[in-house]
Amino acid sequence: MPYSHYDNPHGFEARYSRQSDEPIVINGNDDFLTGGWLGNGTEEAPYIISGLEITQTSMPCVSISNTSAYFVITDCVLRGPNVSIFVGGEIDPSQFSGCVELTNVKRGVMTRCTLSGFGSAALIEGCLGTDLSLCTFTDCYYGIRIRNSDDIIVTICTFGRAEGPPDRNYHGILVEDSSNCSLKNNVVTGGFLVHNYDYLSLLHAGMTIIDSEECAVIQNRFVSSGIRIVGLPSVSLDNNTVNGLPIVLLDSLVDCEVDASEYGQLLLTDCENVTVSGGRFNKTACGVAFLSCALCSIRATTVGGSTGGFLLDGCSDCRIANSTVKDSAIACFMWSSTNCSVENTSFINNVVGVEATGSPRTKMGCCAMSDISRTGVWLFGCHDSQVKCNSIAQFSLAGVGSQTADPYAGAGRYVSKALIPEAYSSLYLSQSNRSLIAGNSLSGFFFGLALQSSGCAVVNNTISHCSWGIAVRGSGNRIYSNTLRENGHNAVDNAPGNLWDDGISVGNNWDDYTGIGFYQIGGSAGAVDRFPNGTNWGPTLSFAGLALVVSLVGLIILLTLRTRRRA
Repeated sequence: MPYSHYDNPHGFEARYSRQSDEPIVINGNDDFLTGGWLGNGTEEAPYIISGLEITQTSMPCVSISNTSAYFVITDCVLRGPNVSIFVGGEIDPSQFSGCVELTNVKRGVMTRCTLSGFGSAALIEGCLGTDLSLCTFTDCYYGIRIRNSDDIIVTICTFGRAEGPPDRNYHGILVEDSSNCSLKNNVVTGGFLVHNYDYLSLLHAGMTIIDSEECAVIQNRFVSSGIRIVGLPSVSLDNNTVNGLPIVLLDSLVDCEVDASEYGQLLLTDCENVTVSGGRFNKTACGVAFLSCALCSIRATTVGGSTGGFLLDGCSDCRIANSTVKDSAIACFMWSSTNCSVENTSFINNVVGVEATGSPRTKMGCCAMSDISRTGVWLFGCHDSQVKCNSIAQFSLAGVGSQTADPYAGAGRYVSKALIPEAYSSLYLSQSNRSLIAGNSLSGFFFGLALQSSGCAVVNNTISHCSWGIAVRGSGNRIYSNTLRENGHNAVDNAPGNLWDDGISVGNNWDDYTGIGFYQIGGSAGAVDRFPNGTNWGPTLSFAGLALVVSLVGLIILLTLRTRRRA
């Protein structure tokens, strides 16, 4: 058995090489020699870094790069700061640095270590044949982040605290663009709070695998977390559980029904005409995920206290109906899906109700959302979509009565979605042209409707108790037969070519309409509603036009009198 293997009973006994509070930086094999580390870099006698307790606030505790020698990091306690990934309102990539960073490393081992803090407790990038075992990771954004690496083994590690205060871990293990990774016999305890308003924390998972090949996920135990799979990588799941219930991956099913009542998490890939029903998912990364599925449905399923309720990724003609998601982060997320719908579903006390990106012809109808703390429905790049007959309400009406002349003034345009003003909308459409918004009740948000799309129809909606009822920054939209009341400002239009009536006789109902003349819409477009509250004021005549009318009337009277005299 190799000296560096975690099962070797003799490998690390009394091998403490030095005590140090200084960070360890090794760049190339020669630095092991100049640093005086025990061993010679062979498999039988690897270099040993052991018994250290290091605390750092800015740079990694241990950084090893560009090495091919065998080495072992063992029995160390390594600490960094509890960082926020947001600096000045923007995502700061530097905050993802690691407490331990291994870059372009071959044949490395880390075992029996405790790591905490930094964006990543352990950052593994461009590495080959690296093993991590029997380690503990706490209070970090990522426990282990593996990128562009091959043949990485993570086994018998613990992520998060089972007891005590909530852990700040958002992700236990993240694997990106890597291959042949084995993740086995780990315990991941989630400690996130879904209402902490850090947008990226809404994507929390115990384990996330993105665009990676030949990954084996075996006998891991998740508590209040679970698994996310992104980009349909080749992943095998075997004997994993969340909260004591099995996590199951079903592949290539056709024309069948799945009873989800006994699962802790359910993922389906490449399935067609499959109906999932009866699920009761709680405190997991995602209740049900459809990955590259077609004509599949989720029915009569409940998700609670989770990062995500339902996920549709790369799907077509799929449907979610008669279900409930509550006390969760993103209740329903669609990515690169086409002609998918959410119907007759309840969303209660979530951060985001429905978010869809790059998903044309999305349909959402007859859903009820209450106590939504950030965004009700968010459509980005979802052309030709329909949002009809939904009720969307926020838990707080604190935004009512804002007297800001411009809702965007001083707001900035941040990288973080959490900080753009439209993020606090009942309904937000961005680059989702030719969509229909009809028959909805929207209340209690900063924006009732934030419309950054073109060619949309906004009809028969009731918008109330918002700081801004309707805010438009797209062109060619037609907005009529809506009721706006008890908002701080009913409407603002900052784009040309929008019509605020049907062009014939129907405008909108405004609670602040004076009853005289056109209704002036705020904003730089100078738009008006020509038929407010059912009134028809017709065209406005200039003085010259009025004089012409009077002259014509006088001429008609004169001709009539002359005709009578001749008679």
